[in-house]
Amino acid sequence: MARVQSSGATGWAVATVLFGACFILCLVLAILFGVKVGGAQDTLEKVESNQDQYITRKEIGSDDVKALLQEAAGQEQRGKSVVRILLDKNEKLRVIARSSSSTLEAIVADRKAQYTAAGGLGIDESTPLLTAVTRLTKEYKASQERAHSAEISVQNANQRIVELEKEKAQLADTFQAKVRDVDARLAAMANQLDSYKAASDGRLQVIEGHLKDVRAQTGDRMARLGGTVKERDEQIRTLKRRLADVIGPDRGGGTKTLEPDGQIVELTNDPRLLYISLTQQDRILSGMTFEVADENTVIKTDEFGDERGKATVEVVRVGEAASIARIVRRERNVAVREGDQIINVAYSRHAVPEFFVHGTFDLDNTGQSTEGDNKRVQAMITGWGGRVSGDLSYQTDYLVLGDAPDLPPPPGEDSPLADLIRYERLKKIFDEFQELVVKAQSLSIPVLNQNRFVNLVGYYQR
Repeated sequence: MARVQSSGATGWAVATVLFGACFILCLVLAILFGVKVGGAQDTLEKVESNQDQYITRKEIGSDDVKALLQEAAGQEQRGKSVVRILLDKNEKLRVIARSSSSTLEAIVADRKAQYTAAGGLGIDESTPLLTAVTRLTKEYKASQERAHSAEISVQNANQRIVELEKEKAQLADTFQAKVRDVDARLAAMANQLDSYKAASDGRLQVIEGHLKDVRAQTGDRMARLGGTVKERDEQIRTLKRRLADVIGPDRGGGTKTLEPDGQIVELTNDPRLLYISLTQQDRILSGMTFEVADENTVIKTDEFGDERGKATVEVVRVGEAASIARIVRRERNVAVREGDQIINVAYSRHAVPEFFVHGTFDLDNTGQSTEGDNKRVQAMITGWGGRVSGDLSYQTDYLVLGDAPDLPPPPGEDSPLADLIRYERLKKIFDEFQELVVKAQSLSIPVLNQNRFVNLVGYYQR
């Protein structure tokens, strides 16, 4: 028991000694650290004091100082401090200042004065040297960049001027070439026009000579036709006199026995209208008149030489089975009845009328006259019981004319040859049409246009 207590006391004493030794060691280390920190603080204060000689605390965080630090870290300035860079720039400024100012301070002062007066970079007398140098350096670089940009712009402008000069020369060459080409074409066209004019003048003279011959021949032909017409008129008058001698005058109530042409087949509710037996096949026309007679009345010749029955009817519509007529004259106290005969002394349903057809027709009303419809008109005449003649003469009963041709104004002397030939062709057609009209009038031949003809043969009623 006594040994155990002795061992415990010994351990406690050893621990106490070790703790005291550690405490003393820590105290010594703390004293040494305090001495070191105090020395470092003094050194830092000295460094800061020395630093203020080169740069103020206000300038440390400025953009200019940052720019110098970046420049010191650059490729060209690697290994140089900011002070070294400033010293190098100061040396350069000294070299520049040898020709104008004696010291760097004078140069800086001059630059400060210039920029202060110009209001340029905001430099005044209170601006630190480092800040002024930095700003001047930046302004110098910016000026160099602007000068370089201006030089590039001038080069581009000069190049553009050269290109424009080339384009101008090319356009001038192209314009001159086109002018020469146009001049050549105009000269060729002038020569061609002269050739055409010479040829046209020659052809025009030939045509004028031909026209004179045609006019002379036409005049001779018209003169011959006039003589023929007079001769035919005399023959007609002679035949009429002979016919009158055969028939007899029968004036003053004389009578004639004539063959009836048809009869009245039916009366209508209208006392003025009635149906007659003559139809389209009998080749009657609207407007034709017939005298009415019966077994108790005869056709008489009145004091004016007109044949008269007990009444006169006029055809108003021609039909296929019967035709409608209206009473235009009736003697007093005489009735018109069904079965009465109708007579026209100038009409014969057994006669074969002769037609002469000329021109173009538009039977289907298409607005376009054609030669084909001329043949259709001739076919309708033969189908109707008539005959188509090849010439207009005193034996012709009807002249059927198509659409009247138009004659345009005569072309001028300088008109193309094709226009002159076309005008002569149209004039020939026009003159031929007019000659037929004049000849038909001189021979007292009825002239039928398309509408009258189709009504005669009953084309539209079919």
